[in-house]
Amino acid sequence: MSSQSFLVLGAILAVVLMVIFAPKLWRKKVPLESATNHKTPYVVDYFFPRQVYHQRWDGDGLWGGYVFKALEGVTKDKVVFHDIVLGPDTYVILQDRTDFYLFEHKLPFNPLQEKIRAIEGRPAPVLWTEKRVFHILDDRLIELVGADGSSFRRASVQEGVFYGYNYFVDENKVFYLSHFSRLTDGGGFTVVEGLSPKVVLKEIAGPGYLSDGKVVVFEGKLIKVADLTTFSRLGENDRTEYYAYAKDRNHVYYNGEIVEGAEPATFAAIGEFSTVDTTVMKDSRAVYFRGKAVPSVDPKSARMEVSETTYLTDSSGLRLHREYDTQSRGWVLK
Repeated sequence: MSSQSFLVLGAILAVVLMVIFAPKLWRKKVPLESATNHKTPYVVDYFFPRQVYHQRWDGDGLWGGYVFKALEGVTKDKVVFHDIVLGPDTYVILQDRTDFYLFEHKLPFNPLQEKIRAIEGRPAPVLWTEKRVFHILDDRLIELVGADGSSFRRASVQEGVFYGYNYFVDENKVFYLSHFSRLTDGGGFTVVEGLSPKVVLKEIAGPGYLSDGKVVVFEGKLIKVADLTTFSRLGENDRTEYYAYAKDRNHVYYNGEIVEGAEPATFAAIGEFSTVDTTVMKDSRAVYFRGKAVPSVDPKSARMEVSETTYLTDSSGLRLHREYDTQSRGWVLK
């Protein structure tokens, strides 16, 4: 083979390699570090390291990838990083001349001049200044409009109440921050109507059901029809799991919602349970699963049996197995 042929083959190979690898190199990003060598969530391009991007992981586990958002007008040669410690976490603040960024968001205040306070941990971090309150959700900074930063704090809750950490108050309102926060106008916050911000919340029927002495709430939802004088859990002997069920003289409740048609006086668990979503209940009239009546099952003879799987049966021989449904992400009987 002539030298000219080798040159042609070499050129073809070079083009093939460029087609395969050049796009990856072109998109490659280099992380920026703060003065204390703390890794930041900011990167620049590998070939032309000028434009600054914020990077965040988008997706679940192995099925996600990094998403890059350019910070408009922010260049590498102008930035300074500040490490701000809030509770057990360290947040990196990017300063570009007179502007400050947390994650990809320009802060509407100067964090070096205004005192920042924060509540970390479950269900998500909250930070605030003397005037404004913000919720950090999935690397997003969302303002809780209408909250008074000067009086904002966690609600006063009876010692040992596990689900009390979701409640916050200011001078005039009570707020609830959901475990499953979504991007709404207030992040995962909702205003809890009817609760007093000046009263200690107490557990009234197991974790989840709280009261200020006047009304009952479940995970931030006001139960308007609840009878406070008779409101209680279903009883230790009924083996109802965790916090989902409660009752008063008029209704049975599941996750704070009325179980339609349920009879409080005879409502109880059937057999053993493993989680709140697999407990099967009954009263004198029907069998219930996850707060809904199960048709065609006789409550008088209904029982749980265990063989290779756990199933619900009655005197007719009907068998309903408890299975996890991947589409609804919950347990079903079928």
